[in-house]
Amino acid sequence: MTAADSPVVFPPGSTPRPVVDRAVIAALLGRALTDEEWARAQILLDLLWLEVLGRKPCEQAVVKPTWVTVLGELVADMLRNPGRYTSETEGDYSYARGKVAAVVGALGDDDMGRIWGGCPGMAADIFTIRTPPIRTWP
Repeated sequence: MTAADSPVVFPPGSTPRPVVDRAVIAALLGRALTDEEWARAQILLDLLWLEVLGRKPCEQAVVKPTWVTVLGELVADMLRNPGRYTSETEGDYSYARGKVAAVVGALGDDDMGRIWGGCPGMAADIFTIRTPPIRTWP
C-alpha cells in the first residue's frame, strides 16, 4: 500500500503526508514488518498526519525533519501494542506503560514542538511546558 492507496481522505489543498520508508518503521519496531503491518502503518501515518495538520500553530509554520521520528515512534508503539494495553499483570509481575498507543490524541504538546517550527516570535519549544528547578537548601 502506498500513501496514494490510503482510504484516509485529506482536505483539499492540505499538505500531503511526506513518504515514510518501510525501513524506518522496521528499525523503530526492531524487526521487519509484514505486509499487513505495513498497510496498517500507512493508514496510521495518514491519521496522525491529519492531526499534525489540524494543529498547525501559524501559517508560516514548517515541518521539521524530526517529524519522521515522532510519527514513526508512535506508529511503532501502535504496531507493538495493537490492543492499546496500558498495564499488564501476570502472577506477581506487573508493569505499566506511560503512554496509551491510540491515534486520537496520540500527539502531545512535546511531540508537536518537535514537528512544527518557523513561526515568527515562536520559541523552538513553544509547546513544551517546563517547571522551574526546585531549590534545595543545605
